Amino acid sequence: MIQLVSDYSNYLDELPELIKNSPYKTAYIIERLQIPKPTFYRKLKERSFTVAEVKELTNILFPKEAILKEIRENILNSRNEIEAGKFTDHGDFMEEIRKEFL
Repeated sequence: MIQLVSDYSNYLDELPELIKNSPYKTAYIIERLQIPKPTFYRKLKERSFTVAEVKELTNILFPKEAILKEIRENILNSRNEIEAGKFTDHGDFMEEIRKEFL
């Protein structure tokens, strides 16, 4: 657990450099975070972003990893729903569609 906290702290220390080296303009990042510009710079200086803000920053700075994570989560959720029986057979689904729209 101590290592996890240390890693998080190091990540917060690296955020200014990551933002500076990102292909995105700071204005875009601030807009995505939906916080005022002075607040962004204060939080960046003080390393006081909320966990939700850090998650959003990470999604902005590492979009490929964020998409892959989302895909993996969706696949896992889909598998869990199939195992739980929460699915509709293709034939049944098509029949429902025909009844509804024909």
